[in-house]
Amino acid sequence: MWSDPCNPEEEKQNDPAVVDWAPNRARDCSYHFGIHPVKALLRREKLLSVIRAHEVKLEGYEMHLWEGADQFPLVITVFSAPNYQGAYNNRAAILLCSKDEPEALEVRQFDESKDIIKPYSLPNNMDVFSWSAPFLCECVSQMFYSMLSQHNEIYDREEEKDKLDEQEVVTAEINNLLKRRMSTMMEKKSKIQVLRHKIRFVGRMARIWTVEKKNR
Repeated sequence: MWSDPCNPEEEKQNDPAVVDWAPNRARDCSYHFGIHPVKALLRREKLLSVIRAHEVKLEGYEMHLWEGADQFPLVITVFSAPNYQGAYNNRAAILLCSKDEPEALEVRQFDESKDIIKPYSLPNNMDVFSWSAPFLCECVSQMFYSMLSQHNEIYDREEEKDKLDEQEVVTAEINNLLKRRMSTMMEKKSKIQVLRHKIRFVGRMARIWTVEKKNR
């Protein structure tokens, strides 16, 4: 599946007469196959040629003449989608043949219709994952930045609240200390006032006693 014939024009090391199977770097999956696996398949299945599709060709088809121009092609590629994905500017082709003359193939080519609305394609035929990866990374980065920013704001608010609580505690302690000192001072003042009253009372009593003594 997804394998393609060896094409030395695309990769020089992929000589179909030498290479049986090679990694398909163009598709980044499956393999390139050469002449020997194809001939083994045709012999086993008693076929004349392998007609395949699913590979873009500029003219819509390609005859893989691995055994020479005077020999019937072992592999024929046919691609029937003109201007594939609206970007390749390729022609399309179909093969016509009859049961009576299987070797008499007729190739019909056609171009893209001007009335067809071209499908949207990403720049440079990028796939949607490669195209969207930078945007996805940016969105994820913004999400994490937003989360961290909110965490910092919450932390700052909690830190500020802790500072205010500490200030309130210190202020409350200072107020309590001032109240205790004021209370102590008031008690002392009250005692001094009582002592003054006692002294005045004793003085009055002494004067009264002196006056009474003289009158006697």
